[in-house]
Amino acid sequence: MQEVYRGCQYQVKANGQHSEAFQSNIGVQQGCPWSPWAYNEYLAEALRQIQSLCSQHGVQLYDMCLSPCTHVNWADDVIGTVLLSHVEHFVHIVQQVFSPLNQNLNVVKTEVLPVQHTPYPHPTISDFKVVPKMKVLGLFYDHKGCMADNIMSRRDTAHNKAIMHAGRLKRLGCIHDLGIAKVMLESDVRATLLFGDVIWGHTHIASRDPMKHPMQHAYSMLARQALGLPHGTAHWTVMLLFGLMPIQHWILRDFCRFWNNLLILAQHHPLLRLAVKQQARLLRDRKQCWLRRWHKVFSRVFPRNTFHQHFVHLSALDEQLVLSTLQLQYHNILAAAGDPFAYPCEHRRIAFTYTLTLPHLKWQHRPAFMHIRAAPHVKRIWIAFIAGACTLVPVNDYNLLRPHNQPRVPHHHIICRKCNMNAVADEAHILLHCPCTAVCRQTFTGLCRPGGTLRAFLNAHHTHPQAPLFVYQCIQTYAQARVVAHVPADQPHNPMTHTHSDSDQTDADSLVSVNLTSSTSSHRDSSSDSDSDSDNIVYRLRSRTVRRTVFNG
Repeated sequence: MQEVYRGCQYQVKANGQHSEAFQSNIGVQQGCPWSPWAYNEYLAEALRQIQSLCSQHGVQLYDMCLSPCTHVNWADDVIGTVLLSHVEHFVHIVQQVFSPLNQNLNVVKTEVLPVQHTPYPHPTISDFKVVPKMKVLGLFYDHKGCMADNIMSRRDTAHNKAIMHAGRLKRLGCIHDLGIAKVMLESDVRATLLFGDVIWGHTHIASRDPMKHPMQHAYSMLARQALGLPHGTAHWTVMLLFGLMPIQHWILRDFCRFWNNLLILAQHHPLLRLAVKQQARLLRDRKQCWLRRWHKVFSRVFPRNTFHQHFVHLSALDEQLVLSTLQLQYHNILAAAGDPFAYPCEHRRIAFTYTLTLPHLKWQHRPAFMHIRAAPHVKRIWIAFIAGACTLVPVNDYNLLRPHNQPRVPHHHIICRKCNMNAVADEAHILLHCPCTAVCRQTFTGLCRPGGTLRAFLNAHHTHPQAPLFVYQCIQTYAQARVVAHVPADQPHNPMTHTHSDSDQTDADSLVSVNLTSSTSSHRDSSSDSDSDSDNIVYRLRSRTVRRTVFNG
């Protein structure tokens, strides 16, 4: 026993590859290195006795597909799949084997899951409790043998782990360390989400928008907190800035690898080969089966490709081709979000981030401008600026976009009140055109060119160490500038478009001005000099107080 503890080394398996061996000097969370060995040696003989006695007494053991197999055991639980008429006899055999080992069966916790087309009508079987679903080796089964509940179970478990990791990083003071957060996210949270996904992963995966997958929120939460973005930030924005792929991508990748390995194993195992051929036969006969579900997924996700035909012909999938096609679809989805500098653009923030990151976009890698070193307060403004989530920019201020008891205001109806240009108060106007930030442009003369555009600025200076500081200075200067423009409340609600030349037509809406009409705008649209940031602060506090009162009520 002492030799087991001496020089103990471990390896971590991730994505099919093993890490370098390392020694453990603080123990493991559940038990010790000797625990699994001792458990196996202690129960090995007992499990063989259970199998032998079941065979002698005519109690056939099955798996969930009704094929002969040994029973499944996990930790201190023993799970046997038998006929309903053999339940009492099977439990008696288990008690008979474990009693001489001083192991008593907990009859109160013994549960039975009848696997049939309809739920079992009675609450007990042979005085044992009947349950609607049962967890076997970490996966839930229902009365039909299906595993649809696993997607919610995996989501909740991963969500709790993301919260736990976020708390640990906050206590260590490194919540905004994107490298550490990504390691935790990919090694633990994503692994928890994808556990057993080749069996149940076909559920909810064929949506046109992969971000609507139920698991996506749990996968994005830790990344969003590490970026310091608000709760309502779109998942696409988090994926682009953090260098992640949608959870749909990983589920399809796992299935491609599983399918290819399954075909290889089927060549050397006759029973497995017969099972795969039976699935293909059921698929051709249009019968419900596991393979048919994945056939539907691939035919819906890739309607213009023939990937789903590989399941009919039992041929291997080209993983790289499948994933590259999927990434091309993601590009098309993001491009369909529209032009953030033109109206209408329903998903402006997503389109804004995609437009700025597209020249530097490499899937699964953070853009180069995310690696710029800057002071923490400067880096937060820089990230929020690219994410379209900086509330100091008026078009991102929810108090202006969603005034209390008023319809939502389109972003292109929010004009700049810090100058008389009558232009939309967006990021491009604040950084490149607004007179109140001219002093910043003069200070950073090498970063701005007259008549330039926001995309041209980021393309040219995305790795410039002074770029985040320039953005920070412009936004802070704009926020502290005095209000000089006034829009009368009685003017009609008509946009007035000004024609200005734009080098690449990306910042056109920064030169589009409108008149904002609102019955409650008197608090923030006063023409007096005293109506500056103080009135804006009072208005925002009142608006938030009213919202909080209504929400709590």
